Amino acid sequence: MRSLNAAVEAARAGDEGRGFAVVASEVRALALRSSTAASQIKVLISESVAHVDLGVQQVRSAGEGMQRIVGTIGQVSATLSEIAAASEQEAGSIGQVHQTLRRVDADMRDGVARMQEASTAARAMGDHAAQLDDVVSRFTDAAAPILGGGTPAPANGPAGMRSAA
Repeated sequence: MRSLNAAVEAARAGDEGRGFAVVASEVRALALRSSTAASQIKVLISESVAHVDLGVQQVRSAGEGMQRIVGTIGQVSATLSEIAAASEQEAGSIGQVHQTLRRVDADMRDGVARMQEASTAARAMGDHAAQLDDVVSRFTDAAAPILGGGTPAPANGPAGMRSAA
């Protein structure tokens, strides 16, 4: 607008206003360049605002992602604590089972030893019973002719003695 006013004034002035007309023309060109630059600046500001908005959205999204990660880390930590507690409890249970198995093993070994002792004693008693049966048989055979059984006495009497027949 000012350049238009300056051009009108230069035209009125005639030859004397030619210098003023040149200045008015330059002012007009400067105004056009300023208007173009202002439009470009407006576009750049709009693009910058869009980039800033996008950056804000990305930062917000990253913050939400970090919060989810922190929550997940908390859950993993709690789960690991539960696993550690369960492992400690299981280790204690395994220790108790181990002690119980040691006692069972000791009891079984003791039982086997007692069974071996009983087997040895039974064998010894069987041997004594056989010896006793042999002795009784000799006495019975030796006493049969005396008691009237009619069976002659063996050549060797009880305890290796010969009969006088």
